[in-house]
Amino acid sequence: MKNVFDNYEAARPYIRRFIFDPDLRPEFLKNRLAISRHGKLCAIYIIYIPHPEDDTTSLQCISERMLKRWDISLDTLIKDVCDSELEQVHIFNGISFGENLYYYSKKFDDWDILCLTNTDKQFGASLILNKAIRQGIGEIVGGHFIVLPSSVHEVMIIRDANEDLDYFYDMLAEFNANPMIVKPERCFM
Repeated sequence: MKNVFDNYEAARPYIRRFIFDPDLRPEFLKNRLAISRHGKLCAIYIIYIPHPEDDTTSLQCISERMLKRWDISLDTLIKDVCDSELEQVHIFNGISFGENLYYYSKKFDDWDILCLTNTDKQFGASLILNKAIRQGIGEIVGGHFIVLPSSVHEVMIIRDANEDLDYFYDMLAEFNANPMIVKPERCFM
């Protein structure tokens, strides 16, 4: 395990972005972590290694010191994460998973809300930061769409059809307020 954290090439397949609101999580800004800014939001970078045999995970935040030890820049890290995200994307409607979004092979004609996450359903909300993924969603939904952040693990996608968005915001607020549905540390808003 130590080798994965010490070697960038070994760590690359396990690196994810964790998207957060700096107003709600200011502690992330104080810890000298590798951080990128995306409008009002920020992302930290983590090494996430699932261990399905015992239902545990190893998690390590990537610090500025790790970038120096790996001899890479933050820009290199961001580019590599964006490239790997294209292989991890899944979008689904209800309980059925769609095709890998990168291939744009499935159209969702009859839907109200889609969910965007990654293949392991962990820290998938950050996929919406990826421009190629946003373009792919636009192709799938047939135009403009609205992103509703539901947790750090996924975002909800709705068509931009001049809908009354209050209904959707109220629904997400209700879900996020219930710790039985979304744990407080996983809330995005």
